[in-house]
Amino acid sequence: MKRLYERASDKGRMIMSLRHGPGAPGRPMFPIDASAAAKPAGAKGFSVLRSVLMPSMQEWNRKEGVEWTWLVPEALPR
Repeated sequence: MKRLYERASDKGRMIMSLRHGPGAPGRPMFPIDASAAAKPAGAKGFSVLRSVLMPSMQEWNRKEGVEWTWLVPEALPR
């Protein structure tokens, strides 16, 4: 996050997607808490403008319970 902030312009934004639920066979997935993921952004100069939890767009993922959190951090003015 520190490096991203150093390269971001004032009020520069990025979009982060966090997957929740099972992964594909042979592809390990690790649980992540969206609020815990947003904390480092706030500590390194970003303000999280938006956090939205949504079901997967793909039907087979929805059936498996896959959801996504979309975070939009914005760089605070220096």
